[in-house]
Amino acid sequence: MVFAPRLATSLRLSPAFSPAFAGTVTPPGQSLTIRFKYTVLTKDTTISLTTSGSCLPVTYNNVIIIEEKYEQLNGGTWIDVTPVVGYGKSYYARNIGLMKYEFAIL
Repeated sequence: MVFAPRLATSLRLSPAFSPAFAGTVTPPGQSLTIRFKYTVLTKDTTISLTTSGSCLPVTYNNVIIIEEKYEQLNGGTWIDVTPVVGYGKSYYARNIGLMKYEFAIL
């Protein structure tokens, strides 16, 4: 199951959380529970992109930028593990959908 925030015209700028996912990491066989934290960084912004198919930039209006961070449950407290595993940013253009995804490790 993939969880992503539902995009709407009335987005809140406060974080939204995915359901928790429990599993085992192999190796070393460690059990853990994680969740995704989604935060709308900005909405209704304009982004220009140049793709490999064109040498001219394409401008997209009404873009929403969503940051995706990762948290691990540790003794009843959710701990930000972004410094260890990195984070993602998704760029959605109205009437187009996902137009850009970035992943970075701190």
